[in-house]
Amino acid sequence: MSNTLILYPKTNRDIIIDHLANLNIQGLNETLSDKYTYCDISKREFLKQLEYVFNNLKDGGTQRLTLRESICAGCNAGARVLLFVSEETRKFLAFAIDVNGEEVIDIFSCNRFIINNFPEYLNYLHISFDFDENYFFDVFPALEMPLGK
Repeated sequence: MSNTLILYPKTNRDIIIDHLANLNIQGLNETLSDKYTYCDISKREFLKQLEYVFNNLKDGGTQRLTLRESICAGCNAGARVLLFVSEETRKFLAFAIDVNGEEVIDIFSCNRFIINNFPEYLNYLHISFDFDENYFFDVFPALEMPLGK
């Protein structure tokens, strides 16, 4: 048996996850389609708000976000949720990424996900993108997350 590593081509979803983890707005701009909305707002506005958050994380010493997986316990119950964690600032983002075939058609913030696999994150702050006419994102303690079954 050979020890040869076989590399598979990355999907658009994988590339977007890499850009999110690397705080790479330019990469997201080049990869995300202009024809879709993300978090129910235009790509341009989504990236503008995300860049503000990324800059805040970078100012706190974050160079890369750690990726963890969880499960939605809210409006998309059972869906895969990705936690992008800054150990330096003790903050994290929680996104679900919706794909159709090879194309990423939405990225949405998950505000209710099971966190029992990551008890250390109970003392972290969750950066939630919940867009409406009054604010763009909010930060609240992860203690408000459900612990699951």
